[in-house]
Amino acid sequence: MQHNTKIYCQHILRVLSQSQRRILSTWRAKYLLASLLPGERSQDLKNLAVTSILPGALDRKTARVLDAMYREGMVQPVDRGHCLFTVTAPYAEHVSLDERELAMEANPYAALSHVSALVYWGATRLVPKRTLLIVPRTWRTCGVQPVGVAPGDELGLALPDPSRPESLGRFDYVWTSVKNEWYFGFEERGWLRVMTLERTLLDGLREPERCGGIEEVLRAFSTSKLRINVSRLVEYVNTFNLQVLRQRAGFVLARLGIAHPEFSKWRREASRGGSSRLLASAPFASTHDPEWAISINCPITALEEDV
Repeated sequence: MQHNTKIYCQHILRVLSQSQRRILSTWRAKYLLASLLPGERSQDLKNLAVTSILPGALDRKTARVLDAMYREGMVQPVDRGHCLFTVTAPYAEHVSLDERELAMEANPYAALSHVSALVYWGATRLVPKRTLLIVPRTWRTCGVQPVGVAPGDELGLALPDPSRPESLGRFDYVWTSVKNEWYFGFEERGWLRVMTLERTLLDGLREPERCGGIEEVLRAFSTSKLRINVSRLVEYVNTFNLQVLRQRAGFVLARLGIAHPEFSKWRREASRGGSSRLLASAPFASTHDPEWAISINCPITALEEDV
């Protein structure tokens, strides 16, 4: 291995080790090389940086470095179609392979969501067979940077193109696309972007089938009632600006004994109608809550369980 190439390989591994990453994407390798080249002390390398930062030259250098890392046993390809590699360098022996990291590198604008986020927050005992993620519909204008790439670190490079693989290796994925204005309420924790507990609970009321069903969603509310940031949840509901979501969330939180000044406004605006149902996919039921003007068309015993 040439001396310069060895330096590049070691730099990439050092950064990955510091952030406890087990997965390397082609796009991240390119970013790491682009950030390294302009800072080299050697005048020859500085001259090289001027040309290497050009997209075509940088692509070729990235390919050569990744090929060297593969030949030296530092990485192994996961899926060449998605340009992902598993790190096999010694440090990675102590870092478990995580299907969520694979998804984050395949689509660096995604966030763990729905039942997978409920699992992350300890709000369900379900063990989903597939990992669920949310992505913005128009990623170029969503304003979200890949995790680990701070604003200003682009170095003139285009943001990486995302993919939405249905499977990677032995792992399967489900992707939900939302309009950009509804892509909010997430946190970055290490290399993972995940929807907050409050956002996930609201997604459960909107799309219970992606969270194990409405009873599991109500159970998650009950299990998490002491951890819910009510002001944050209220802010999220108002951001969605869906009247029926205000009714659903207000009804559920009231049943759990949770109060907020905004609830009185929500109740005043509530109107009974065919769409005012706790479970959208079930028929309208005659049983209703007069305070929230909503049809209780599914079992709600989960809200009354002693957890």
